[in-house]
Amino acid sequence: MNCSQNFQRFLHVVQLLSVASSYFSRIENMQELPKLGFGTFRLSGRKGKLAVKAAIYAGYRHIDTAHMYKNESLVGEAVSECISEGVITREEIFINGSSRQRTLKFKF
Repeated sequence: MNCSQNFQRFLHVVQLLSVASSYFSRIENMQELPKLGFGTFRLSGRKGKLAVKAAIYAGYRHIDTAHMYKNESLVGEAVSECISEGVITREEIFINGSSRQRTLKFKF
């Protein structure tokens, strides 16, 4: 199976899962946060960026990343490209980023 076939299979799975992303939780500022997010653990490079873009095209509006994944820049690039392409607006997407307490520069 070549890379193109793998990507097509992945996109199909993402499209099937996107149905579940229509369920929302209301958050503090009364916006609706999709309960199902697209996880970016182990995504890297060009393929990782394409995976995030495919998820957005398939309907994901909640992207989960973390500082320790070291892929925040590719997530940002993918989201920025989708906004530039008119697929989404900034107000439509939620990016959940996690950080360890010790990486923060202030004390509690």
